Amino acid sequence: SLFPKIYRIFLNDKQKISQDIFFYNIPVGKNVLIKFLSKNLFNKLLKANFIKKTNNKFKFNISFVPYKNYIFLRDSYDTYQSRFDPNKSGNSVWMGADSIMFLRFLKIFLKDKNFKRTIEIGSGTGVVINSISKKSKFCEAIDYNKKAIKYTSLNSKFNKIKNVKTYYSNLFNKVKGKFDLIIANPWFV
Repeated sequence: SLFPKIYRIFLNDKQKISQDIFFYNIPVGKNVLIKFLSKNLFNKLLKANFIKKTNNKFKFNISFVPYKNYIFLRDSYDTYQSRFDPNKSGNSVWMGADSIMFLRFLKIFLKDKNFKRTIEIGSGTGVVINSISKKSKFCEAIDYNKKAIKYTSLNSKFNKIKNVKTYYSNLFNKVKGKFDLIIANPWFV
């Protein structure tokens, strides 16, 4: 949503804390995080740099965004505060309302269709290609942002999607073969 804070009126206290931790990346004490994660998982995430410590509090370096039966990882919420300033956004990887609107269109367009090979140009977080991956036997996702490639691949693994291959390509430079479906969700900023 463009206005995620509106949904807070529908959430109970535990859900609000969860949204603060996993979506807004607000720093919290270790004990608060361990209520949501096991101590073992907390330590693994800290060691893998998914969580960082600042002033005796901890916060995730990524945001978790639910969509349908999936949870997608993207850059942390604070990155989105500078999304309209290209000098500050750098190689950020976006996932926002435009992706959800595009997926709603694709749901209608792809309703009774199935494909052998699908490719997404500019996969970003991979929300689109992963969400429609059941509509195709084999999917490829390309991007020229290496961080986006990592997110797409990570989101495929995180959501146990096995038919998506992700790799670096500037448009079709490294793409081989023909596709039944070619999609692109241009960055609207």
